[in-house]
Amino acid sequence: MKKASNTFILVLFLLGIFMGAIDSGIVSPAREIIENGFGIERSIGIWMITIYTLSYTISMLIVSKLSDIYGHKVVYTLSIAVFGVGSLLCGLTNFYGSFSLFLMARVIQAIGAGGIMPIANTVIGLSFPKEKRGMALGLVGAVYGVATIIGPTLD
Repeated sequence: MKKASNTFILVLFLLGIFMGAIDSGIVSPAREIIENGFGIERSIGIWMITIYTLSYTISMLIVSKLSDIYGHKVVYTLSIAVFGVGSLLCGLTNFYGSFSLFLMARVIQAIGAGGIMPIANTVIGLSFPKEKRGMALGLVGAVYGVATIIGPTLD
């Protein structure tokens, strides 16, 4: 592939990874505020983190296989769209929903986010020559790490 093409692929996937990684940590520091907003106990509120993590982990396995069957581009695009819809629904539950609806929105968000990292790693691995692959995948790890640090500060 051409250098410009590889750079575009890398930037595209790094943006998706950044969005997904920020979201994984942004809820924890805001947990008490969210619990108070919905009027729920802490023992129930922990589900906003647990359900996201479970859904994210399970969806990584399923979405990875789907991307092998239907193509990385299609499934990645759908993953970003599902993540966006889930994020929008999470925001709207503050005005129009219940905690149960918020949890369903978190599941939708996690399903979308679960497709981002494995597809990004696969496509980046396939797109870059062996001598540049380590650098590209290292950037994936760096962006993920930075985003998980930034996420909790955005509450």
